[in-house]
Amino acid sequence: MLISTVLYSFLVPLIKKAGREVPPFTSMAIAMFVLFFISLIASLLFEKGALPKLLTQKTPLTVLILFGAINAVGFWLLIVASKTLPAGQVSMFGVLTPILSGILAFFILGEVLSLNLIMGLIIAGIGLYIAIR
Repeated sequence: MLISTVLYSFLVPLIKKAGREVPPFTSMAIAMFVLFFISLIASLLFEKGALPKLLTQKTPLTVLILFGAINAVGFWLLIVASKTLPAGQVSMFGVLTPILSGILAFFILGEVLSLNLIMGLIIAGIGLYIAIR
């Protein structure tokens, strides 16, 4: 997870740098095109048979299509925000991810919200408020 976080921290500065010359949807199209081919190759090489099997199952495919749509809108909004806000401020909104994920997991998956998680969510929310105001 730490490596993922470090890699994602490169996105906002890179999007901001490219965004000066490249429109948001063009940025998205190029990024998603590269991601699609890398993911497709990795799936075919390392997850033998998973892709054809998945395409025949309705529920996982529907969830993945929804995941893709949500990701596309979120990525587009990130690019638009990166054009108008400082990179550090845009990145601070990433703090909302665990807060919202914890709450949504409670409602969608029925996961338990422990006292420690609730306290962490409150502290992270307060920190975000202080950092961006």
